[in-house]
Amino acid sequence: MPSLRTLHKVERILRTAQANDEGPLLLEDIYRRLGTKGVGRASVRTCVDELKRLNFVAEDRKRGVMWVLYEDPEFWARKRWMKL
Repeated sequence: MPSLRTLHKVERILRTAQANDEGPLLLEDIYRRLGTKGVGRASVRTCVDELKRLNFVAEDRKRGVMWVLYEDPEFWARKRWMKL
């Protein structure tokens, strides 16, 4: 079971790759970019699966993993929420 810190590191790696238009990253690339000896390949897979479950990333087994969450500050700034 990976720690929350590992999940955040994987998220940061994928967000940075998306911001730099690097395209999808293979799990091996994510593992290499983590650079820590204490994180196993199974932990990277678990982190990617969790981010995929939350619809933050998309994965193609041959091409890799890519951050797909689109954040538009103007969208979230609109006052269209109903008060309870």
